[in-house]
Amino acid sequence: RLAVAAQGGEQDGDGGEALLLVSKPPDRDVAAALLAELEGRRAVCAFIGLDRELPAPDGVRVVSTLDQAVLAMLATLETPGAE
Repeated sequence: RLAVAAQGGEQDGDGGEALLLVSKPPDRDVAAALLAELEGRRAVCAFIGLDRELPAPDGVRVVSTLDQAVLAMLATLETPGAE
């Protein structure tokens, strides 16, 4: 709930902003709900230690390490509309 509330602010619009979420891997249903809430935003979800694929909406990247999160966020910020 906290993550969903925290990301509830302005949408990306034409700015270079993106959301970075770092967490332990959530339950499959929780992950699906959270990723659905990110629809229409540019975001990187770093579920540390994730050992399975999670489908994500366009513009949202799901990774399993902090290193991957940094690289994905840099790519997202450098490329308007990056997935």
